[in-house]
Amino acid sequence: MCGHYRPGHFRGVTTVVAKLLTILKPTRAYFGQKDFQQTVIIKRMARDLNLDAEIVVCPTIREHDGLAMSSRNAYLGKEQRAAATVLYRSFAVRLTPSRQGCIPVQVSGASCSANFQKCR
Repeated sequence: MCGHYRPGHFRGVTTVVAKLLTILKPTRAYFGQKDFQQTVIIKRMARDLNLDAEIVVCPTIREHDGLAMSSRNAYLGKEQRAAATVLYRSFAVRLTPSRQGCIPVQVSGASCSANFQKCR
């Protein structure tokens, strides 16, 4: 978990979310899957505090270039944004053939080109 590198962050998040859930008393609260660590902590907090709200984790919604939608994307310069999409594109190259019943044999090059072998 990255809490060690972000002192106070998750404490602040849980404080704000706990106050909102306590004041508003919703039956459900929706959080994006892209903030996985945060959702785990919020689910635990809701359980520990016996809050009635069901914490629902929603799929990540992505921009046209594959970057997960986030208000923080506005702070990225053009080069930073291009670099930020590399990880997702690398995973997409690696996972897509697996979903189609293929086994990755070799992945090479900066362009993430890949060769795949069909499963038997």
